[in-house]
Amino acid sequence: MPRVPERFGPVLLALFQSGMMVLLVSGVVTAINRGVGTGYFAAWMRAFLMAWPVAFTGALISRPIAVRLVARLTS
Repeated sequence: MPRVPERFGPVLLALFQSGMMVLLVSGVVTAINRGVGTGYFAAWMRAFLMAWPVAFTGALISRPIAVRLVARLTS
């Protein structure tokens, strides 16, 4: 398997982290709003695909702020 250069680590972290969080949250919110029944999976995937780009962008933008806050709280 080809490896990604280390400099892309923060981008990959944001991609995976936002993807996992959006998958979980969109599934829960979709179930709350429409119930788990016919069409649930399709509605969940639509919500996931609409929300993931927003979450990924937000993760990229907020990362430097979060890193600074953690440094302040832990140093």
